[in-house]
Amino acid sequence: MPPQHFESLEGALAELTYEAQLPSSMPEGYELSGCMLYEGAMLQLTYTNGENSIVYRTAEGSNDISGDYERYSEETTVENDAGVSIALKGNASGYHSARWTNGGMAYSLHSDVPLSESELLGIVNSVQED
Repeated sequence: MPPQHFESLEGALAELTYEAQLPSSMPEGYELSGCMLYEGAMLQLTYTNGENSIVYRTAEGSNDISGDYERYSEETTVENDAGVSIALKGNASGYHSARWTNGGMAYSLHSDVPLSESELLGIVNSVQED
C-alpha cells in the first residue's frame, strides 16, 4: 500500500487510530513541509528550512520505525528530561538519528545534516505525553 500524502497535518491526524504526540519545537528556521501516513498507522512529518530536512515518525508499538539503515561511527544512548532512553546515531560531526519508545509508542527523528545532542534532545523533549 503506497503512503498517503496529506495537504494538512489535521487531515493526516484525522486518519490515525491513535492520538499522535508531535514535536512542538524544531531548530530555528525549520517548518512543516509534508505529512504522510504509511499503511494508515505510521505518521511521518517532514520539516525543512529550505535546504535541509528533519523527518519525525511515530507509530504504535516498539519497532524501529526510523527507516535509517545507514552505518554510523557514533552510537550512544542518553536519557531525556523525562528519563526516557534515546538512541542517538551519527558521526564525528554530530548526530543524524534519534530513536525511542515511550507509553506504547515508537518514535524517530532523522536529520540529513548532523545535529548536536542538545538540538536532537530539544526536539525529543518537545514531544509531550498528555
